[in-house]
Amino acid sequence: MTKPTYNDVARRAYRDESPGFTLTDAEARVVAAGWVGQHYCRELYRWVCGVTAIDPTTLLSDARKLLDDLGLHRDDWPHAGQAEPSIAAASALVRYLKALQDKGIRK
Repeated sequence: MTKPTYNDVARRAYRDESPGFTLTDAEARVVAAGWVGQHYCRELYRWVCGVTAIDPTTLLSDARKLLDDLGLHRDDWPHAGQAEPSIAAASALVRYLKALQDKGIRK
């Protein structure tokens, strides 16, 4: 299986932003890796880097911060491409992490 790319995942999330749309673990990490760093959404960055001992509530909080920040720039999007696919991908990331938290699973 090919490793997912950010653009592919973002476009797919945008095309099918229904409540039933879910990311795989690899896709969720690709979405997070597209935005987070050592100084921005630090715990989500650590998760992308493979750290597993992270409180799921903290991961979800970081993902919601990312989604909120992207949404704030919808009208003055400073990045390449359109805002909507990236916002849809971040929304799918929030749903993915929320589902993990609800199941009590840490990946």
